[in-house]
Amino acid sequence: MANLNRYKFSFGKKTLTLTTEYDNLFMEEIERLAQEKYQALKEQMPKADDETLAILLAINTLSVQLKREVERAQEDQEATK
Repeated sequence: MANLNRYKFSFGKKTLTLTTEYDNLFMEEIERLAQEKYQALKEQMPKADDETLAILLAINTLSVQLKREVERAQEDQEATK
C-alpha cells in the first residue's frame, strides 16, 4: 500500500484535510491552482455562494480532463495505424 499524506488547506470558508499519495509540494501547487480558479469564478459570479463556485470549478476541471483524455485516445489511435 502506498504511503499516504494528509494535507490540510482552506477552500472558501471551509478547512479541508485530504488524504493523498502526493507530497506537500505537489499539493501546494494544486491548492494554488484551485484558489486561482476559484477566485476567477468568484470575480465572474460575485453573487454565487461557495458551494456553487466549488461545483462549477469541479465541472470545469472534469471537462478539461475529459477533453485531454479524448485527445490522448485519438493520438494513441492514430499512432497504432
